[in-house]
Amino acid sequence: MDRIIVEFTAGGRRGQTEVFPVARFSSLYIGRDAQCDVRVDAERDVMVSRSHAVIEWADDEDDVRHYTLTDLLSSNGTWRNGERVHGTVDFVDGDHFRLGTAGPEFMIRIDRPRVDLQSQITQSMPEIDTEPAPFMAVRIVDSDIPANATVQARWSERLAQQTRSRGDEHTAPDANLPAFKDSQAPE
Repeated sequence: MDRIIVEFTAGGRRGQTEVFPVARFSSLYIGRDAQCDVRVDAERDVMVSRSHAVIEWADDEDDVRHYTLTDLLSSNGTWRNGERVHGTVDFVDGDHFRLGTAGPEFMIRIDRPRVDLQSQITQSMPEIDTEPAPFMAVRIVDSDIPANATVQARWSERLAQQTRSRGDEHTAPDANLPAFKDSQAPE
């Protein structure tokens, strides 16, 4: 999932960074208005319009995502890498933007996580015994056995140990074997 990272390099928010996961937005509006996604300092950056520009993205037929910035007819203009933006422009990771002739500046980073379809082995796996485990029928006679799978597994193992020690796999559980309720389950 791509992320758009906005790093403010000048203006009222200098030194601040915002991160926007692309999957959570359909576009990012930039301006002074409280409704904008990327907000500049409304008191210090007065040359920025309330809704100054918008960042949008779309995937092409090859599933390659392209990013654009559109100046929304702002009063003081928008610059990308020192050149005035007229309408909509494509941009790439690392482009610098300025809102107004001497307004706030920011750099846009596009974080595209690397998709690694090749699995990596981080440690050797022990050889797996291919013999199937012996089947053992377990008859549960107590309805108070907890639903917790871990506790059920421990209870079943204890039951199996008792029946193996007696040599009879078809007996009911020992009356001395506790029946656990969820709140009494051993850890």
